[in-house]
Amino acid sequence: MTSFCFFKIHDDYSMTQWALPPKFVRLQGHTLTETVSFVLPCSHKWKIGLVSKDGKLYLKEGWPEFVKHYQLSYGYMLKFTYGGRSKFNTSIYDTSTCEIDYTRMSKKAKAENHTTKNWKQSRHVGAYNTYEGTKAYEEASRFPSKHPVFCRIVRTDKCHRYKQQLPEQFIRSYLEPKTQQVTLKVGTKQWTVTLLNCSSGFSFCAGWSKFLAANSLCTGDACVFEVLKRKPAKLRVTIFRNDDV
Repeated sequence: MTSFCFFKIHDDYSMTQWALPPKFVRLQGHTLTETVSFVLPCSHKWKIGLVSKDGKLYLKEGWPEFVKHYQLSYGYMLKFTYGGRSKFNTSIYDTSTCEIDYTRMSKKAKAENHTTKNWKQSRHVGAYNTYEGTKAYEEASRFPSKHPVFCRIVRTDKCHRYKQQLPEQFIRSYLEPKTQQVTLKVGTKQWTVTLLNCSSGFSFCAGWSKFLAANSLCTGDACVFEVLKRKPAKLRVTIFRNDDV
């Protein structure tokens, strides 16, 4: 058969499932089995289960693990080339529009460890925040605290300046797992941001871009967040500048 190619732009609504394009399903759906295969340029193979719902075909079982393994972020693009027999040749491109380095991805997705001692294992690796070895990265990873703490490398490109993804298990453990207003404290100054709880997880949204601008944060800078108070939520933020760029 002639191959069929389509693209997907990853977003926050595609973390746990994703519907195949209706046109593709209409033309090729009859050739699909209950489980499809993704074959990547690095020869990795993934089995993803299909679920039919409301007249649509969703990638479901195995899809969240695929998303986590390749650390897909908002704005990443996936290219699927279907050649029949429920097999898709799949390639992934980050927000720079360049194909990712598949060899950098760990073979198994690791649960996030939210202590600064093990922060290196829980960071997101990608085109905009692979900063291992920089001054900001190293100083943040050694940051001492008596409070519950997590760290994030800042991304200020247009896809991320309005939203900061947060570690889900940490939020559930140390803050109320709901949409709420959170106070971020830097020195003597404070900002209010919205902590959003949605199907894709937890993130800072409304107010986050103002926080970035007010503190002159740039891509590659590291932020250490310490929980000072659970209710109402208050976090102290310590900033480490990425002077290596």
